[in-house]
Amino acid sequence: MIKGVFEVERITILRTPNLESSIRKAIQWFSSGTIFLDLPMDLERYIEDIAIGADYHEVLSYLEDVGLIRVEDRVKYRTLAPLFEYIYMNQPDVHCYRDPLYHTISNETLREIFLMTARGRLGRIEIDEWRRVLEEDVRTEIEYAEIEGEFIRERASEENVCLNASEEIEEYLRGKGFEVVRRDVDLSCTPLDMLRSMIREEVLEGKMVPDETVRRLVEYHLRFTDLILEKGREEAYRMWKNFMGDWNDPTSS
Repeated sequence: MIKGVFEVERITILRTPNLESSIRKAIQWFSSGTIFLDLPMDLERYIEDIAIGADYHEVLSYLEDVGLIRVEDRVKYRTLAPLFEYIYMNQPDVHCYRDPLYHTISNETLREIFLMTARGRLGRIEIDEWRRVLEEDVRTEIEYAEIEGEFIRERASEENVCLNASEEIEEYLRGKGFEVVRRDVDLSCTPLDMLRSMIREEVLEGKMVPDETVRRLVEYHLRFTDLILEKGREEAYRMWKNFMGDWNDPTSS
């Protein structure tokens, strides 16, 4: 499509936690335009297969069998089932914008978090390690924002929806003339996401996160993961959201 001189490209960025119920809410914002998913670029052709009629269960099973979907990714892809159903039924123009190398690094981060969580269950909460891992994760996200933002810019249509693009991608697209709207479908309140958000402020603005805050949120993270094992992800999230309520200062008793 040749874009007119005065045509403004619009993109709605939807932030949503990794929950099937939240994905269903996000789909309500989808339009007839282009959809950008926070999945690795090298999986795009398989997602396109779903859009032209392939059974998404079979596609995901194949990707798992050949190792393109790793064990640590399986929960996310299963959570996206409503999205794959939407793609199958509506056949939209769909792209995967996550840089493959960044995705690989993110998986390594998940492994480190898994190991630190296991050690935490044994009473070893390594505050400096939690800081290091989350800080590196934030810096990596920032580093790859321009690559991912340019990928989106090159493939955007007049109307676009993007799942979980970072604030840096948002600013990159604004700088390229996009009209950007960000909507929080469900704002994540998991302890780990809250801690990462604080570490992000530390990286960008120098707001030091106290050690006790890190420790308290890691302890909350351990409790939350126990709740997932006991109740399942959806119910655990609902219960945790109610538990946190008007949470403000994790160092308070």
